[in-house]
Amino acid sequence: MGKPKTIDSFFKRKSNANEEESSKRQKETGPDTGPDTGPETGPSQVEEASNQQELVFSESPLPQTSNDVEPSKLERDPAKRKQLLDYPVNLREQVRLAYLNLGAYQIRLTNYPSKGSAKHKRKFQFAWFGVFPGWLEYSPTEHKCYCFYCFLFNDKSSLNNGQDAFTVKGFDCWNRVNGKHCAFRQHVASNHHKNVVAFTENLLNQKQHIEEKILKFNDDEIMNNRLRLKASIDVVRWLTYQACALRGHNESSSSKNQGNFLELLQLLATYNDDLAKVILENAPYNAKYVSGDIQKQILSILANKIRRYIRSEVGDGYFCVMVDESRDESKRSKWL
Repeated sequence: MGKPKTIDSFFKRKSNANEEESSKRQKETGPDTGPDTGPETGPSQVEEASNQQELVFSESPLPQTSNDVEPSKLERDPAKRKQLLDYPVNLREQVRLAYLNLGAYQIRLTNYPSKGSAKHKRKFQFAWFGVFPGWLEYSPTEHKCYCFYCFLFNDKSSLNNGQDAFTVKGFDCWNRVNGKHCAFRQHVASNHHKNVVAFTENLLNQKQHIEEKILKFNDDEIMNNRLRLKASIDVVRWLTYQACALRGHNESSSSKNQGNFLELLQLLATYNDDLAKVILENAPYNAKYVSGDIQKQILSILANKIRRYIRSEVGDGYFCVMVDESRDESKRSKWL
């Protein structure tokens, strides 16, 4: 008769022939160091204006993005980057947060190309980034301006009233920048731009999101449940230590004496306003922690803790149990 199998043998990992061959190959050739990344590329010819990268209304650190969106792989050039409409719906918010961490694409070129006739040539000015901070971007490939905020929320199939000029097509009418009817100022005053700025502020204000509200509500509920249960445990422990009965004959709300447990719990509530707000009639119907079953469970836990402490204190030492008896009038023995 063979040796019986143990339960560990059923969960023991079986060796694989491919794994054995790969382990032998690693021992012979050494560990794999990964593909050769090649030489690093040289520095870029354009210099980014880092002092204009931050949002003007953001004071707290930006939220972190998930691992699904890597900021290093996002296209910075406004004319080359993919529109938000082309991203999956479940990733658009992560893409927005990643771009917000990078900031608007504001670069300083040695020479901005001019446009127009020989007498009235105009070109982009780097100083405009300081006049319109946060949202103004420039593409070095198309030599056009774009709106950073409008791009972040351009997730609709069509835009009306020339709204795609600063998102998809780009703006390069430099003769319309200076003067009374400045195209940049008209864009900032438009309702569409105001809406996307409000959307950006709401996206950055993570404390007002519904997820944060739900988490805060759950945290408050957990704290109230813990306070309510702690009060019941303390009442049971004190009454048990004083060898007092817990339950009463009549524990209804109209009773003048609801028993030691409920009466002592109400007494504690008179000295603690936080406790009074979460126990008895102020507690949820399914989480009052005052029923007889709850009291028995608390007593059982306390009894197990006492037994465990006695066993740890006695250990392997010797002990004895003293037994005595007494007889009543009927001559019957009663063990004490």
